[in-house]
Amino acid sequence: MKKKVGLVAVIGVLVTGIVVAGLNWKSLSNGVRKLLMSPTEYYCYVEAQEAKKASDGWMTLYESILEYCDISKEKQHNYTINVSLEDELKEIIKELDESVYEQVKGIDSVGLGFSGSSYDAGKKHTFGAELLLNDTPMVRGDLLLDIEAMEVFLDFSEIAERYLYNDFEDLFDIDEAETMKQVFEVLPDVFEQLPDKEDAYKLFERYRILLLENLSDIEEKKTSLKVEGISQACTAYSTELDATEIREMMLLVLKELRDDEEIEEYITGIASVLVAIDDLDMDEDLLYELFTNYIEEGIEFFEELLEEEDEDEYEPLEITVWVDNKGNVIGRKYEMKDEFLFDYGLAIEGNSFGLHLQFSTDDDILELQGNGDISKGNCNGTFTLDIIEERIVAITLEELSLKSLKNGEIKGKL
Repeated sequence: MKKKVGLVAVIGVLVTGIVVAGLNWKSLSNGVRKLLMSPTEYYCYVEAQEAKKASDGWMTLYESILEYCDISKEKQHNYTINVSLEDELKEIIKELDESVYEQVKGIDSVGLGFSGSSYDAGKKHTFGAELLLNDTPMVRGDLLLDIEAMEVFLDFSEIAERYLYNDFEDLFDIDEAETMKQVFEVLPDVFEQLPDKEDAYKLFERYRILLLENLSDIEEKKTSLKVEGISQACTAYSTELDATEIREMMLLVLKELRDDEEIEEYITGIASVLVAIDDLDMDEDLLYELFTNYIEEGIEFFEELLEEEDEDEYEPLEITVWVDNKGNVIGRKYEMKDEFLFDYGLAIEGNSFGLHLQFSTDDDILELQGNGDISKGNCNGTFTLDIIEERIVAITLEELSLKSLKNGEIKGKL
């Protein structure tokens, strides 16, 4: 009996250990990775993971833009922006202008609605806009473009109670009207020549790796990042790039762009479509020639800089990146003394967080800072935006849904 109890106890400890390890797997695997890699290798790994997370968001946005701009597909879009006029804001308006206050005191919200649709294989398009007061539509206008017939209809029926009709040629001269028709006709084909989400990511990844492969001598230091009263344990990775190294990296990227057959294919593909627009006077090689000319000028510029013995005149670019125990970047700093600074930090302690973002050049300093907490997927906090140490705006967030924000929607109080 004792043996069975002992066996059960051992199994219980093992299961508990596995569960705990599972819950902390990201921290454990990240710790093992740090032990096996040099600081430079680990830093490159972290940047690769951060780039993937960032590019997932950007590539999703890129895909949405391609989808939105493909006018050959039938689609419909509706958007509404609604701004609440709180009592505090009305009091500010009252202090500034009593007459304006009298006009807005009965208004609780102001909204703008937008709509658009494409149909008939991209030959017809509608666009609409309306003004809402207290969630009630007040004025609306609609526009219909018939690309094939080259006609425009404007509908302000709530005001004029009739359609306003125009030929393209009444609104533009005949050459402009024909050019507009050609642009709408070839636009779907232009977007067909652009890379899809997967290919765009691979292209981005190739150049990211190209830059990271040329970083060396990364220093590692255990520390904590302190932001707006919040402190988080982390590891700082830092390096310096002198003027010569920066110029060599720029040359490397420019030469890769010049010799990149994939980019050449995309540009010549777009040009092959644009030749249909008479007013552009385009041939299939012209666009790529312009691109390579700009690249060659850039290469020549940096090659001339490398020949100059002026490195001592420039301060090195200092790079520091703060990484938490799960391998997430929680802060960045790029600094060229007395010339340029980008400083970002987001420290998290329990449900609380502190945020600091600063961008400065010789003359201007922009600084966003504040703190708050995250509970049940919603963010609450107060932030300030300063420009050259002058307070421009104070922002309060209440129950802002992070899930909705990730999907491009704003739900909560701002």
